[in-house]
Amino acid sequence: YTKNSDGSITCSGISTGDSYLNLGSTLTGLLNHVLYICGCPKGGSASTYYFRDGYNGNASDRDIGNGKIVKGRSNYVGQIVFLSGVDSNGLVFRPQMFDLTAMFGSTIADYVYTLESGTAGAGVAWLKKYGYFTKPYYPYKAAALESVKTSAHKTIGFNQWDEQWEVGGLSGSTGENVSQSNVIRSKNYIRIIPNTTYYVGSSYSLFICYYDANKNFIGNIGYKANETITTPSNAAYMRFQVNSTYGTTYNNDICINLHWDGERDGEYEPYEQHTYALDDVELRGIPKLDANNNLYYDGDEYTPDGTVTRRYGIVDLGTLTWAYASTANPYFYCKLEGMLPYQQITNSLVYNMVCPKYQTVNWSTFNAASNPPDKTMCRYYANQDGINVRDSAYTDAAAFKTAMSGVYLVYELATPTTETADAYTELQICNDFGTEEFVDAATRDFDMPVGHNTVYQPNLRAKLEMAPNSPDGDGDYIVRQTDGVNEYVLLSEVKELPDLPTTDGTYTLKCTVADGTATLSWVSE
Repeated sequence: YTKNSDGSITCSGISTGDSYLNLGSTLTGLLNHVLYICGCPKGGSASTYYFRDGYNGNASDRDIGNGKIVKGRSNYVGQIVFLSGVDSNGLVFRPQMFDLTAMFGSTIADYVYTLESGTAGAGVAWLKKYGYFTKPYYPYKAAALESVKTSAHKTIGFNQWDEQWEVGGLSGSTGENVSQSNVIRSKNYIRIIPNTTYYVGSSYSLFICYYDANKNFIGNIGYKANETITTPSNAAYMRFQVNSTYGTTYNNDICINLHWDGERDGEYEPYEQHTYALDDVELRGIPKLDANNNLYYDGDEYTPDGTVTRRYGIVDLGTLTWAYASTANPYFYCKLEGMLPYQQITNSLVYNMVCPKYQTVNWSTFNAASNPPDKTMCRYYANQDGINVRDSAYTDAAAFKTAMSGVYLVYELATPTTETADAYTELQICNDFGTEEFVDAATRDFDMPVGHNTVYQPNLRAKLEMAPNSPDGDGDYIVRQTDGVNEYVLLSEVKELPDLPTTDGTYTLKCTVADGTATLSWVSE
């Protein structure tokens, strides 16, 4: 076999007996987890070759080309199996395994497993239907906790099409531009939300094509006009062309909008977009908005006055001081100041910390008298602001600390911390029935529809500090600044200028004082 750069494996030769190829090391901690295994070429069968759990080998756990939903064992070894006499020349395998329990939680994962158990392929079909595992191969990537560093906030109004157009059409089979007379098409890709209903407002039929997140063509839905459409689960963009009776000049009459149960659909509104640069403060998670226009990022709160409240801490486990319990009870433990006390957790299944390397369990499971689970962690039972980790790969605290460098833990803080960032400096408006996107420093976008008017308040503090105190009496006032200080002055106290002369010439403003009264006049030079 040959390992290819894209993660696939090319096999060759004819097996003279039943043979198999082990795929990597043994995977542990998967007992009763629901797993999606796939990677055989399409068209395989149990009588030729398949992908299986090497410790089990049950026919029901074999992937013969379309993928399988199986229950995991405590020790899992992936194998590509060839039965005797199989010609493997040119066969390309992309062995993959996904832990559905870790991805979706037990409720959804067990539901998918029930579907698969009832009808072979039904669970896999359910995943495909909702847009999961649509690519032929997903390269392995070690789990990591990443921050979303928001760099901009973009809002789009009612009309989701930017009204950038060009002459020509779209291919119904590839979605690519084609030459076509008397037709216009949308020039740019229109961002859309998957599984969402839009309204196509146009007196002329629009031929619509869908594209995925990588702008690969998915398919077309034909011609639509003044009707709703529901976007596919794997669609991220759309484009359209107008039918041949439209002409080649845009008439400002096409509106593609989010459908809000008929509250407003179809009426044309010009495209409107606003992009606001947000202050350079690192906020973690997916952005949300509360009723007071404060931004929440999965626990981080950013208020208009610039206060950032952190409700979760992130720590590199390699920076902590670890100790080894004993060879009789082999686990590592350390203190971590500031964790939320254990007794404040009302649900015993919630452990208020998460790590990409170790599964969090409760103390009784972690400290099981027989066969305690490896690669797990729990709260330090004897001291509530600490953690325990079991990892049989290490027996020395110093070696364990070195290995943990770059492994992060997210935990809930006992007392939220506050930081000071820049206040909002711009009025940011989210249009009624529009969308808003939060763009992070890596240019990834997070879309959310907006069914209401949202206003991000500007920082008025500096402006108010420059405003003078209100005058005591009634009257007409103007504001006068002296040495940087503003004050109100009665308009009646400001000497009015005489009317400007209407005769041609050069004039000078002259002030004459008689008996203490000043008179202004224009004097011809």
